[in-house]
Amino acid sequence: MGLGAAAGQLLVIGLILGAGGLYTRHHVATLQRADHSLLPYMEDSKAGNGTRYRVLTRAADTPDGSYSVEVLCRAAVAGFSSELPCSLPGHVHRSQDERVAVAAGRLGWIKGAQRGLLQAGDTLLVERGAPHILFNADNRSDVLYSISHSPGGLLGEAFFEGLAGLGWDYASLDRIHPLQVLVLYDAADTLMTDLPSFLQPAVKHA
Repeated sequence: MGLGAAAGQLLVIGLILGAGGLYTRHHVATLQRADHSLLPYMEDSKAGNGTRYRVLTRAADTPDGSYSVEVLCRAAVAGFSSELPCSLPGHVHRSQDERVAVAAGRLGWIKGAQRGLLQAGDTLLVERGAPHILFNADNRSDVLYSISHSPGGLLGEAFFEGLAGLGWDYASLDRIHPLQVLVLYDAADTLMTDLPSFLQPAVKHA
């Protein structure tokens, strides 16, 4: 294959990715969300057997824009990684430090090349720029923990509200189109670590 043909194929791929990104951003922005504003908790599944979120502190109410969210990972909830129950995609916060505090259960974590286990009373600091993922280490029981981000970032607690809203609207998180999750992460200035680096500009500028 000549250089001209290869360049043409790359251009077509870039146009497809760009169009897909534009459509997904429009769809995320215009999709009618479930209204959780009057509810004490947000569920990411209509069956109520997925993950539950509760905003503890809103970014608008703190001097530094930090916020905290309580997360209840129920037993037997699948994760984005098939090997890690109740896990979100691995990611990096570009501009936020994350603190995790476990109230009950066993929470597994992977941070870069390190991995470990948190139990009730344990905490973990994930510095900005550190790739990480959290998961239910004992999928036979629930795990309850809180996540605090400082500063709150571009979306603040709205990231978790958007995540729960997408899961609710599509009945569960595993039915959400991956591009929608990707766009939500990007809007929160967060990089998904499983996304090939050459695709990042297409998502960022779509």
